[in-house]
Amino acid sequence: MPEATNAICEHLGSIVDLGHPPQVFCDECLAGVEEGLTLRVCLTCGHVGCADGSASNHAGHHYAETDHAIAATVGSQTTQRWCYADARLV
Repeated sequence: MPEATNAICEHLGSIVDLGHPPQVFCDECLAGVEEGLTLRVCLTCGHVGCADGSASNHAGHHYAETDHAIAATVGSQTTQRWCYADARLV
């Protein structure tokens, strides 16, 4: 996965506080039972989907359908935010 850069991401303004922790499974395929699968939560609407590296990449498809650019890893010790529009960590 690419390293975060120092440049400011213009999409960070779309992040909203959902008020609750994200679920720990993919909405579309309930992939949370698979070992080692990366999940991402959309920081605009709260949709959780499996990320690139999974067979379906539902998080990426969610971005393509909604234009919600920023998503964060779910269930990881270190939360990382990914900007789909800029294809980089932010």
